[in-house]
Amino acid sequence: MERRDPRKDVCDALAADLAGDGLRALSRFQFSGLVWQGLALAGPTPEEAARRLLQKVRGGEPVPIGIWKPTTHDGTIVFERDPNAHRSEWWAPHRTLVPKDAASVRRIAFLGESTAAGWFYAPELTPAKVLAAELSARAGDGEYEVVDLAAVNLQAGALLELAAASLQLRPDLLLVFAGNNWSVPLASSDEAPTTVPLHAALALRENGPAGLRQLSEDLTRRSVEATVATLAHLARGAGVPLVLVVPEVNLADWRRDRPVMWLPRGGSAEWHEHHRQAAACLAAGDAEGALAHTNAMRARDDGTCSTSWRVEAEALAVLGRHDAAAVAWRQAVDARGWDNVPTLPSATTAVALSMRRVAARLEVPFVDLPRLFTAVTPPGRRLFLDYCHLTALGMSRAMAAAAAAVRRLEGDEGTDTAPRGSLEAAPATEARARFLSAVYGTHYGASLDAHDGVSLGGPDSPTRAWLESALADMGTSDIARAFTETRAAPRAAAELSLAQQRFQEMASGLEESAIAWTIDPELIEAIAAGRGGGLAARVAARHQPQEERPVELTGAAYHWSFADRFQAGGLARARAFYRAVWPESHFCLPLDAPRAVLLSLTARLPRIAGPRRGRVAVRINGRPAGEVELTEVWSRHSLLVEGSSLRAGFNRVTLEWPALPPDGDTALADIVGRLERAQPVDLHPAFGELYRFRVALQPARGPIPRPPVS
Repeated sequence: MERRDPRKDVCDALAADLAGDGLRALSRFQFSGLVWQGLALAGPTPEEAARRLLQKVRGGEPVPIGIWKPTTHDGTIVFERDPNAHRSEWWAPHRTLVPKDAASVRRIAFLGESTAAGWFYAPELTPAKVLAAELSARAGDGEYEVVDLAAVNLQAGALLELAAASLQLRPDLLLVFAGNNWSVPLASSDEAPTTVPLHAALALRENGPAGLRQLSEDLTRRSVEATVATLAHLARGAGVPLVLVVPEVNLADWRRDRPVMWLPRGGSAEWHEHHRQAAACLAAGDAEGALAHTNAMRARDDGTCSTSWRVEAEALAVLGRHDAAAVAWRQAVDARGWDNVPTLPSATTAVALSMRRVAARLEVPFVDLPRLFTAVTPPGRRLFLDYCHLTALGMSRAMAAAAAAVRRLEGDEGTDTAPRGSLEAAPATEARARFLSAVYGTHYGASLDAHDGVSLGGPDSPTRAWLESALADMGTSDIARAFTETRAAPRAAAELSLAQQRFQEMASGLEESAIAWTIDPELIEAIAAGRGGGLAARVAARHQPQEERPVELTGAAYHWSFADRFQAGGLARARAFYRAVWPESHFCLPLDAPRAVLLSLTARLPRIAGPRRGRVAVRINGRPAGEVELTEVWSRHSLLVEGSSLRAGFNRVTLEWPALPPDGDTALADIVGRLERAQPVDLHPAFGELYRFRVALQPARGPIPRPPVS
């Protein structure tokens, strides 16, 4: 009989000890310093990781290069595109890849994420194509070949695998343009250590919310340093030069707003009140008043909330203090790095500094876009379509600098970074890119207009600028109408509709796959205003409620804008109901004509330290429509809205929630406890919660019974 390993008995006993509250006790031991409390990233050293990657591609059998699978034609290995590959539209449209056999042409393997893939301009215009044109202008035609291997949503680990696999194409140089996906938020991602919740609890205990931001930045630095070092050792082991491009992000035109997390005592409620007043000051042109309130916001959140920095940056810009505004914008990017749900790719300061530091130490040449782009202070819509994706001008400037770096490796020390290539976006490509950017922007954090309480747009928002610019070009008539027609299709069959197929044909698959389905009231109204034809009325009629078929407004399709959506992720608990993390929630009520409707909601005010009670004000298109009283217990309420308060088209239904209770200490204690037990947790307070928010048409004729309002 095989003897049982005594260590198994110890492990079984330890598991039994931890089954209760052992994890919490262990984390407290760590915090006390009685046991080691360091946080290390698991995995091999960069040298070992590079060696293993090289072994995989030198093992005798060829390995896939991204979505291109190895096969043999006439005794020669080639790599053919997998027609069934998931998200194949996220890659360059090469049908085959062939190892280099001509020594006269210098081949560059070009790797990166969506910015490097030319999001919104691809496949007609991409950074790889711009780089090829810049190299031709400097060295002559036929001297360089750029193989585009950039892919949307490429993560650091997959990038390393791809870089190693690309060596099978026998490149003369690796050029990596990546980093926007390299920040490590406090999330349960595949590349984050499983001990993050425990260390988040320690960080929160020791340094409050600032500790969580610091933990995320520490993780980011270690991860980025390991990634860059592995790339360097991989290239060196293969005898191939490596050039890095450090990405820059939009600092002036993209608002990376997040609600503040729970703060001690009544700090969260006070923060939201200062935020409301700061937004009001900005709207009134009182930038100095807005700055006073942002100072109060940052004093409470300790610089951890991106919204505080964003409002400060806008106020500083109004005052003409552009250098200070650039610093505040950069802080907004960094603050969003740790609290990044939903994920908004952007290279933070921790990413850029780590890339520069390791590249300098390992003597890897790099192109520093943050420093290159400082001629536009702070860089905004001239260089960026959204938060990180480049305009045609941005591509030109970035790839001119990359071409200069490549030429310097060839001994051309006199090469400057001014663009020389003639490759530009065709007018139709430019118009399409601007239109799709406006659509995507409203689905990913921007808005066409400002909303009560949370300023996310305004007349000068980049999404409105791109939309108006695109609609002024008649070349976008067809794609704008095709997009609007998708919203007029039945929701259940939207993805299979003829309208959706037409839109897919006009938008490249790369962008179309990223555009979510929602009613988009602001977009549809703006397009209809320029195109006419009753498009907005058709969309409203298709999705309006019926007497026998109410509409559920908490569904994502009926949220007025992205700001009214809150996606659980990272450390958060998944919820089966709507959580209002801003003081106001806005929903879209579409109608073909002014009609009386019945609003029915099941809601509560989340209990923290004790009972709660408060009144929720309901507004329709900015005008009062009634109130309901809520407690911490779920309750049902009905509210009749007369047709005179509504209009044909899209009606904005607003719920104005009661202020948060001053229960921050209790909430933070609960957060720490759940993190110590490695349980999902809500870091952000909820003003209110909706289990159901339905609207139904009332009969068009006869007396309308008025239901009781509770």
